[in-house]
Amino acid sequence: MRELRCFDDASPFGAETADELEELAQDLYHRLIEPRGANIDDPDRGLGIEDMLSGELDPSLTRRIEAELQKDERVTLVAATIAEIEEGSFRIDIQIEADDDELGLTLEYDAAGVLRRVA
Repeated sequence: MRELRCFDDASPFGAETADELEELAQDLYHRLIEPRGANIDDPDRGLGIEDMLSGELDPSLTRRIEAELQKDERVTLVAATIAEIEEGSFRIDIQIEADDDELGLTLEYDAAGVLRRVA
């Protein structure tokens, strides 16, 4: 069953995800932005990455991203990197192996505190 497209905003036309890989990418993105415990069905889910990027960068953040995404049973391997673009701005590149597929997820966080998924 497909899900509605919903990254930073829902699709204005109610479009559904095109395939299982897009659905997985969306689910993983939500896992990163949700504060831990915000999902009552899974209180151990969520990283709250926006809050983690708003102050001094935690050197364990890449490891925490990888651990959070590996909680999804579809994910077999995750490698994350964080690069500071300029003071207070970061680019997060995540490579994911899921079943027999690979996908990349790139996020950018700016000094104004805005996190967005980059295509």
